[in-house]
Amino acid sequence: MKILKIFLSILDNASDYIFKFCALICLPILVLLITLDVALRYVFHSPLIWAIDANELMLCIVMFGSLLYVTKEAGHIRVNLLYRKLNKKLIRIVNSLIAVSGLSFSIVLIVQIIKELPFIIDIGRATEFLEIPYWVMSGVALIAAVVLSFYFLKYFTMRDRDSD
Repeated sequence: MKILKIFLSILDNASDYIFKFCALICLPILVLLITLDVALRYVFHSPLIWAIDANELMLCIVMFGSLLYVTKEAGHIRVNLLYRKLNKKLIRIVNSLIAVSGLSFSIVLIVQIIKELPFIIDIGRATEFLEIPYWVMSGVALIAAVVLSFYFLKYFTMRDRDSD
């Protein structure tokens, strides 16, 4: 049990650093890159041809990095107006359904990526201009899905999850 707590602590710290990287580095670069690309495209009729490739990778990192942080912080979406009116037993049921559905999604994502990854690597497909291999984005999604699975397992097994 102590090893599991240490492992989850490492995951928590990693997701915090990934989220900070996304929020402090990727998002500002993404905003500047999109702004610059739009300005160059519509004002000077000369867009950055590689901007879409960079945007794809950064959006993938931002999406999965933010998803990890939000899941860790139990910041999932629910209808709080209804949720607050539920009794303790229904809250436990709803929280269990949230955990099971999130875990199911994570497992399906893991299985699909593992099935597709060898094919993506074999064909050697990459983004058009920067030639970033697509397996890099699949790898980001796979790592995020594995960590999400641990978070949903943790959420499902928590005794005090009803207080979030």
